[in-house]
Amino acid sequence: MKRVPAALLAEIKRAKKILIISHLDPDCDTTGSALALKRILAKKNKTAKLFCVSPISSLYRFLPGVAGYTRKLPKGRLDLSIALDCGAFHRTGIPPEKRSQLGILANIDHHSDNTCYGDINYILCISAAAELVFYLAQALKVGIDPHTADCLYAAIMTDTGNFCYDNVSAATFGLAQRLVEAGARPNFIAQKVYE
Repeated sequence: MKRVPAALLAEIKRAKKILIISHLDPDCDTTGSALALKRILAKKNKTAKLFCVSPISSLYRFLPGVAGYTRKLPKGRLDLSIALDCGAFHRTGIPPEKRSQLGILANIDHHSDNTCYGDINYILCISAAAELVFYLAQALKVGIDPHTADCLYAAIMTDTGNFCYDNVSAATFGLAQRLVEAGARPNFIAQKVYE
């Protein structure tokens, strides 16, 4: 398991109002990661809202929970906001003057050029943000159900070019195996994304 910042685990435990942020023009990694994280947090009795300033592509409408996204920031100050797969704050699409409304900002990303804009930064250069969400689930001691596995598998599959890009490692394949064992459906997901 990749080390998850203790501060992130503490803020999740403390937070009552949580926002999960996907980046502008969302791809499957930011979308699948966010949907999976919402389900993981729910297993810890945490309610989180999904936010993206852009509409989610119809290509990803098969992912469970995708209809739960909002394109408007919630009113009032949040306790914790978690940006997924956003290499820089501007990728959230949130105006800088609204930054204070987000409360503690956690930045979870896999890009080497991430600007480390969060109050908490969980950055590892690996295949996809979805891998980090999986490690977060492990740290929270949350099991992966089939719907969560589908979301994470789809995110990793697409961000690795169907496991062909140079960001793929043995650990990526090992994680994909664990997701399939948890109920992810590779054939179904590939058909939805590529056909």
